[in-house]
Amino acid sequence: MPRIQFNVTAGQTYLIAFSSYRSADQGTGNLVVSNLAAESTAPSAPTISSVTSQVNALTANWSAATTGSAATSFTANAYSDSLLTNLASTCAATSSQRTCQLTGLTGGATYWVTVTATNSFGSATSTAVSGVAQVSINSTPETAAELGTITYPLHDHCL
Repeated sequence: MPRIQFNVTAGQTYLIAFSSYRSADQGTGNLVVSNLAAESTAPSAPTISSVTSQVNALTANWSAATTGSAATSFTANAYSDSLLTNLASTCAATSSQRTCQLTGLTGGATYWVTVTATNSFGSATSTAVSGVAQVSINSTPETAAELGTITYPLHDHCL
């Protein structure tokens, strides 16, 4: 029985047609397809586990989905509006990273953070989680040297 073998690529569709040239073989025979690679898909959306506040920044932490194909990269985005239209900061992470710092934000402002998982078949984005970036901690002087010289008036009765 003749055999034809060829390699296939996951996610591709193939049309296989065959026919017999001998009239005695018409209507008989089997088509056996084996060892096909599993169909690959876009990754499922990651889940944000926390958004931590720093001075003028937020750090997003997430877990990758356990369904769908594996992600090859992640992108965290911070938006200044709940409609997710005004991108304020973005950060890229590798397939093994699960944290990313979003910098350049305005202290005291609220931001909505998403994380997108991507592979060669597509991407999926998490549900948005809100966080507030901290205001700079160096906004007021805290030591005598920063305040300058302090002079106390002396009165005659204090001598």
